Amino acid sequence: MAHVFSELKTSSCMTFSSSWLKSSRCSRPLSWNPITRRFQLLGELLRDLGKRKMHSRELHIPLRPMSKERPRSFQGQSRPYMSRNYKLWMKDCVAVMQEWWVGPPLQKVKFLEIEHHGAARGDLDNKDGSVMDALVKAGVIKDDNVSIIDDRRSTFHKAKVKEAHIIVRLEWE
Repeated sequence: MAHVFSELKTSSCMTFSSSWLKSSRCSRPLSWNPITRRFQLLGELLRDLGKRKMHSRELHIPLRPMSKERPRSFQGQSRPYMSRNYKLWMKDCVAVMQEWWVGPPLQKVKFLEIEHHGAARGDLDNKDGSVMDALVKAGVIKDDNVSIIDDRRSTFHKAKVKEAHIIVRLEWE
């Protein structure tokens, strides 16, 4: 988890520290101190347990929605090419999700909702694909196929670039 606390470079070329990121349920920023941060996240989990809401979580990702890229391969390349912006976005998104999710990957998801807030560009399906790839890469869900995710909903809300973000809601058994 050491990489989560380092400075991250977003795809919009803006540098920020992950300690400024919002926690999974509330709008207050997490503490700079790594030990305090873990206790804050643990406190949220315990509050959810006390309310018997342990089978659902919500995550606010302070990144602009980005469409999933198709890997491209040029003549003579052994590995497909992905753009630098997409790689940076994926790295940032995975770091946020790994900080938010502390349990093992979910084997079955009853409902997944993804809300995109940002500029009206690209296909909604491709934007969902990039978020679901990040969920798998971060170890939140086992896989993003239909045998794991029963129901999925996605919405898009037009917003200014500075106010762009993604909200992910998960419900599981």
